[in-house]
Amino acid sequence: MRTWLVVLLTVLLGLLGPIGAALSPRTPPAAAAGTVATTLTDARLSGEGADLTVTLTAELTNETGAALYGVTARLWRSTAVLRSESAVTAALTGDAVPTGWASPIAPENSAAVTAPGAAWPAGATRTVSVTGRLASFGITSRDASYWVGVTVEAASTAAGTPAEVSHDRTLITLPPADAATTATIVSVVELTAPPRQVKENLFVDDGLADELTERLASLLDAAADGQRDWLVDPALIAEVTDMADGYRIQTDDGSVEGTHADLAAAWLGRFRALPPTRGAASQFALADLPTDQVTAAAASSAEAVGLDLTSLTRLDAPDADRLAQAATLGHPVLATGVLATGPLLVDGVRVVPALRPASVTANTTWTDTALHRASILTALARTDAAQVRLLRDADDLAADATLPGWAERAPLASLLGRDPVAVDALTPVATTHPLDTVGPRVDRLDDGVDAYAEAAPEAGLGDLAYQVRARAASVWWVDDAAAQAAWLDAVDRRAGWEALRAGLAITAIPRFSLAGASGDYPVTVTNNLVDPVTIRLVGISENPQRIDFGDPVAATINPASSEALLLRATASGGGVVNAEVHIETLDGRRLGPSESIVVETTNFGLIGWILVITSGVVLVVTTALRIRQVRRQKAGTDG
Repeated sequence: MRTWLVVLLTVLLGLLGPIGAALSPRTPPAAAAGTVATTLTDARLSGEGADLTVTLTAELTNETGAALYGVTARLWRSTAVLRSESAVTAALTGDAVPTGWASPIAPENSAAVTAPGAAWPAGATRTVSVTGRLASFGITSRDASYWVGVTVEAASTAAGTPAEVSHDRTLITLPPADAATTATIVSVVELTAPPRQVKENLFVDDGLADELTERLASLLDAAADGQRDWLVDPALIAEVTDMADGYRIQTDDGSVEGTHADLAAAWLGRFRALPPTRGAASQFALADLPTDQVTAAAASSAEAVGLDLTSLTRLDAPDADRLAQAATLGHPVLATGVLATGPLLVDGVRVVPALRPASVTANTTWTDTALHRASILTALARTDAAQVRLLRDADDLAADATLPGWAERAPLASLLGRDPVAVDALTPVATTHPLDTVGPRVDRLDDGVDAYAEAAPEAGLGDLAYQVRARAASVWWVDDAAAQAAWLDAVDRRAGWEALRAGLAITAIPRFSLAGASGDYPVTVTNNLVDPVTIRLVGISENPQRIDFGDPVAATINPASSEALLLRATASGGGVVNAEVHIETLDGRRLGPSESIVVETTNFGLIGWILVITSGVVLVVTTALRIRQVRRQKAGTDG
């Protein structure tokens, strides 16, 4: 089994090391204080047989800080024949200049940038093209790739000897001599965006409008051309649909009306017109399937947002555990970040390896241009019978814009229909998971959203709890922890524990005296949320044998309102008792901290009252006898 080693190592993470030494310019001469920035912008093959010709176009900028003289651009090439995938891999990841570096190739394969004796001023930019017949400099083998490039020579004075000051290079690929042999290119447009919805009709910012205007509009154009497949994230459609019928933007002190509903409706209309035979739906929010997320991702299937499409699971560098979780969804897996080509069958899961063109030069010193990305894609396509490209932005589209004459586009369905090769396991490129650092926080937020939904059933949170988990696990956050944290903060401020903590408060008298057998203890509950809440007030005594608060008191409190609730307290004895009061949902989920109170009671209970009455009777009888005795004594004296 051949692998796409270079693409998946330089494409996704750049983990195999920099290719700086191989791609950096040769040491400039002492005469040039800085360098000449050289960037290839085009590489074209023309002619046939022995007359096959390459033309390289480069943009040059004098960044030396001084005038240069005798500036010349010359073709060069490496004699290395890159025919196998391992050879292409080694050429791209090597840390030395390519084998057989030849520069200059021949005098006629050069172009003057400046006239003899003329100065090229500092900061000046020129575009130059250099042409050469491949056979004239030793490139004769077909069905192979080669390094070719432009070397720039210059001197610091009119009388000086020019020396190399910079270069740039790219790969050219010659097709097999048999014209019937072609490579299959499957291009899949990914219609997805970072999560921005906080809850229904509320968004963290208006960034989705920018996406719909630019990136997602371009992707729609590409998906509508009939040459490419498309994969849509149901979470994106849910957000755009919500936006299209009116929405608000969260602010520090509330929210403001959104102004791009028409834009969302127009984009949604264009999306609905895409050819459904070339479309598929991913799992909700491209959730990267942590252990407790599979059910939530499956619950947000394409049908949930009205998409009657084939379902695919889109994963990044899946390991065995996540593939096993994906198996429960029952869909083929479109996977980036795996060292394999496909389609494959792994423990019953059909896996199609894919790559993102814009990432093939990520984390390298090679100038990251559409030309270089396309040259790598072409070189790798020649070594493989099929190549799946995931297109997510303008850079991806630029690299995928044209194909060599020996390659042809094909639908993803044709690749999925092939018999997969059974393998024991995949070798994923190590990557961070979206929940690696925020898992505990997402757990708490998930619980907070559930609590808010229970307390405020009119808030319309619906399935927000599982959507929070899915969006929190989105592959969009792999390289953007700050954006992930900002989104989690926004949800928490509106519909999580932070919202409940800031929006609900209780005010209680810290010391309460109960003179009789029972009485009402007043507690004020304040709701500063934007939604009405239905809660119950609960009192808990440390000594319920002496004082008991009875059943909780339920109430619905409107937004920006306070209500005084009365807890019925019943005493069974006298003394001082510590207690606490708190509010909770009707299902018993506590919504905030409790308030400690002290209850004083002079109630003696039944025994106490018997003693009091008995003492009173004794006192009355004793007093009566004493009065009688005094009267007798007085009568005797009077007599």
